[in-house]
Amino acid sequence: MAPPSSTDLLSKSASLRALAARFTEAIPSALLEQFTEPAETDPLAVLADAPKVFKAQATKAGLLLVNKPFTPSAIHGILQDLEGRVVPALFASSAQVFGRKVILGEHFANEVTDLLKDVLGSVGILMDAVDGTVKGMVSKEGVMVAVGKVYSACDELVALANGGVVALLMRKVKSQMELIEDAISELQEWEEESDDGDSDEEEDEAENQDAASEQDRERSLEELTGGLSLDTPDRVPKKRADILRLVKGACPQASLINKLLIAMSKRRIKRFSSQSPPFATEEAKAAQIEGIETLSEVVKLTYSIQSNFDEFAASLYDLDAEQAEIYLGVVTGNADTITQLIFKTWDGKEDEFTEWLRTWRRMMGKASIERTQASNS
Repeated sequence: MAPPSSTDLLSKSASLRALAARFTEAIPSALLEQFTEPAETDPLAVLADAPKVFKAQATKAGLLLVNKPFTPSAIHGILQDLEGRVVPALFASSAQVFGRKVILGEHFANEVTDLLKDVLGSVGILMDAVDGTVKGMVSKEGVMVAVGKVYSACDELVALANGGVVALLMRKVKSQMELIEDAISELQEWEEESDDGDSDEEEDEAENQDAASEQDRERSLEELTGGLSLDTPDRVPKKRADILRLVKGACPQASLINKLLIAMSKRRIKRFSSQSPPFATEEAKAAQIEGIETLSEVVKLTYSIQSNFDEFAASLYDLDAEQAEIYLGVVTGNADTITQLIFKTWDGKEDEFTEWLRTWRRMMGKASIERTQASNS
């Protein structure tokens, strides 16, 4: 039998590309269909292995593509292995995670499917390099770029598997905390502007006790319209006392929520001892499932806090105090729910952080009362 030719190589490339596309289109439903539960298999270890094999084969293919003489038969053998073993293994290993969503968590399972799509997409990029080399349309640099795409996609999947559930959740919470901190900084700037405005108004009143001059009235009008202008959306008009009171009242609560999220990450999420199958006992499995459910809810609430805090800020821009109050209520309510979920340690005991949470609740309640009183004044 004659060795595979360039034509055979192009045919195998098209076949492999089609396989990767079918797998991609089948995500996530086919992941559940392919899921099996071997008794002694750690799904995270399996998840990390398949991308490493793909990287190794991509490296071999890249070297064969750029070195002379060009040997279609050698590259054909690599593509055959990718089609028959490696790409199906990538899909099967991801199925082992996705099928254990209740154990590893929805966030982790969804992250795996997203990264799997990237890895499968890199198959097509590598095949473009193969086809281009056969046709004399791709340079050595182009081949190396394609191999680099495979590396990047595979490395992310390996890092996810090696880092595990806790590392992913920490990263997700941190990303939301950074956005919340940015919003808090902006809120504090508004508060400082309003304080400066109050001071200026008191000085003007002392200097002009008889009556406001025409210049004062023009400045007040300019200030009000400036706050309403689309060209200056970062200003809150000083004449809207309700908005200013809301900004001042929200700042202490926002600061407390930020402190809660920081402490929660260190004292609860980071300390969760996530386990992967196989479990030594049914109790260990139950503890993992319960802990993952709690963490998943905490992460969802953190995302909700960030989203509603953005809506709160947008309502301030729109000078809609009533709607801003609603969004702020959702934010503080979500934060309170988080404290309930993480009130005790993962083995159900109270600790020093539990006492910290009690103090946090008292301070949050006090800040809420003060904000309500200020709004009603």
